[in-house]
Amino acid sequence: MTPSSSAVSGGGFSAPSIHSSSKLAARAVRTLSAQAGVAIENRNIPSFLALLRQKVAGNVEGTLADAVGKGGYDVSDNSEKELPEIILIGTLSVLCLCEATANVLRREESMSKRVSVEAGSPLGWEYVGDEGIVIGIDDFGSSGPYLEVFNKYGFTEENVTKTAKSLLTK
Repeated sequence: MTPSSSAVSGGGFSAPSIHSSSKLAARAVRTLSAQAGVAIENRNIPSFLALLRQKVAGNVEGTLADAVGKGGYDVSDNSEKELPEIILIGTLSVLCLCEATANVLRREESMSKRVSVEAGSPLGWEYVGDEGIVIGIDDFGSSGPYLEVFNKYGFTEENVTKTAKSLLTK
């Protein structure tokens, strides 16, 4: 059964793996320039630029450097209804996990909950509401190759998909 709607929302951009091609490197520089431009235009509020040093799975279709100023925007959405049945919220390196999970859920049963994936503190991700789940890091001190750290904290396509499916039983 195909879900009638599912969406991935991103508060930013999934940075490309800069080593893969000059086109992707140029896209990363353009995105960073857009982020810096938003910070400069809003000097009266705090800003921070979250940069990655690890490689990421790749670009997520629908990410736009020009949309950085919105703060958050829909990256993909197959909703036919006014409200989607599930919203996956992610930024930077975990946005590709959200998109992969959305693709799995589009092929399987639908649900009406929210999952937020943040490779950092879950503080501030209250947008999931009372029925949602945040996959985040709530302790300090892990270091190592990023894939090992991601696996330790559940930042995998399998875990994000399993977590999203677990909301059906709540």
